[in-house]
Amino acid sequence: FKAADLASAVAALPSDRPSSSVRVFTLAPYNVNVERRLARPQGASLHEAQAELFHVLDGSATLLTGGTLVAPTRTGTNLAGTGIEGGVRQAIAKGDFMMVPSGVPHQFVDIQGSLQLMAIYLPNAPQ
Repeated sequence: FKAADLASAVAALPSDRPSSSVRVFTLAPYNVNVERRLARPQGASLHEAQAELFHVLDGSATLLTGGTLVAPTRTGTNLAGTGIEGGVRQAIAKGDFMMVPSGVPHQFVDIQGSLQLMAIYLPNAPQ
């Protein structure tokens, strides 16, 4: 996947929503998305069947992990919530990588300007 293609995908992300993403690469069973998250309230997520590896392309924020999802709703093997109670806060910035294991709630907070990420979904190994 070429850097120019990645830059084009990031440039095509809508900038009028709190968060947006687009799939840029699939090699089953792996999926790679680029995301833009604006300095607005973001929802929280938990993925039961996959880990998520983030690479910060630009910007900075705090990644909140662990704790308990607030008002969770289910979509397949994913849960979404309005926030997280408890958890651990970790500052992130351009160039950082963060791995969120499956089953761990996570949410981006304290976004400074616009946060651009590459998100790689890593399915759990079969048991």
